[in-house]
Amino acid sequence: MKNPTLTGSKTNVCFASYWGIAFVVAVASLIWPSRVSGSPLQKAESALSAAILKTFGTAGKEGLLYPDREVVLFQHEGAGCLTHMWFGGDWPGYDRSRIRFYVDGETKPSIDMELFLGHGIGWGDPSAPWGSERLGKSGHPSGLYNTYRIPFGKSIRVTGQLGAGIEKPQVFWWIIRGVENLPVFLGNIRLPDNARLRLQVRDNVELEPLQIFDICQSSSAFCSPREPRTTSLAPITSTAACTTSLSPA
Repeated sequence: MKNPTLTGSKTNVCFASYWGIAFVVAVASLIWPSRVSGSPLQKAESALSAAILKTFGTAGKEGLLYPDREVVLFQHEGAGCLTHMWFGGDWPGYDRSRIRFYVDGETKPSIDMELFLGHGIGWGDPSAPWGSERLGKSGHPSGLYNTYRIPFGKSIRVTGQLGAGIEKPQVFWWIIRGVENLPVFLGNIRLPDNARLRLQVRDNVELEPLQIFDICQSSSAFCSPREPRTTSLAPITSTAACTTSLSPA
């Protein structure tokens, strides 16, 4: 004879498990629509004409970075989007090397990042290998990569320079790739052609454990053309906190 209490308990567990799975699937479909279902993102990307897309890129081997001036790692004319970068080197202070991105003829770079902080690594943490689809560290001490989408309308120029305190030139390796006329999507929404990625930085912020502080604020739910549209928040574990935002050019 079956125990009715036990049977009811199993039914409740199965019922709860069913709705738990349904909830997870529903959340996943919102967060990763292009992975879970046939979303507008898939349709939009598949509809792009290959005729207007053209890859570009460069690789630098044993180039030199200097403490007193920037070195141009890559530059390209036209409209497009950077899609992949890799950097390598080995010297004390390598993590503080600066990578700068000048978009559409900028004299002041819209992205000026320390190498490790720009890849989510604080305090020169040497832990490796680790990685994800977006960024990672494939070796020690170098092998940093990212797949940040950095759009531009007229030109892009990428430079490198040694960090503060490094006095002698150092050997550096890099790879930078992109695609001409490639639009940028945020989830399943295609961003305007004049959207640009910018790095927001707060320096010398001392925080207690678990302390929360403001990185970006907006006065309304929908950002006006003059307000940055925050797209990602990087958990930088350092006294310098960073976030990236997309804003009209």
